[in-house]
Amino acid sequence: MTRTPDRSTAALWARFRFSVVGSLLSSPPARGRLKAAIRALADKTWTHPVSGREVRFAAGTIERWYYTAQRAKDDPVGVLQRAVRKDCGKVTLAPVYLELVATDAQTTHLEVMAEVGRQKQGSLQDQVLALLAGGVMQTRAALRNALGVKNQRLGEALESLEQGGQIRRTPTGWRRVE
Repeated sequence: MTRTPDRSTAALWARFRFSVVGSLLSSPPARGRLKAAIRALADKTWTHPVSGREVRFAAGTIERWYYTAQRAKDDPVGVLQRAVRKDCGKVTLAPVYLELVATDAQTTHLEVMAEVGRQKQGSLQDQVLALLAGGVMQTRAALRNALGVKNQRLGEALESLEQGGQIRRTPTGWRRVE
């Protein structure tokens, strides 16, 4: 029994894509007939190159494969492989400090307190008060950017401080009540 060599998924997809558009490349349709030819290919049912199930592809997808292969002078099959993302294997999220917060007697959740690169500080309310110290007025957007928190979390802190009489909302922003 002859074994077939294992092929990568990317190579299987490249060969499959080329098999779909190859007839258009080797025998281009008459002028003005390309869209119809692509639509005809889109109406067909194809065998998935990895799972073997029946699949269909949109005309726009087949058209993209066609023009990608057509532009490739040396290796039309190679350009139809799935491209590896440039950020593959790179961590994009900054590490953060998490704190377990109890919202009531039965529920708790994790809350982001600060990014690792920053010094861990006190509560969000204390940080807001520190930013508004000395009569400085700040907009909500400026506070959100300075603190690096989500809008909802900042809104909760501002509401709590306002109800406690520590800050006041003005038409131009927030200021600390001295």
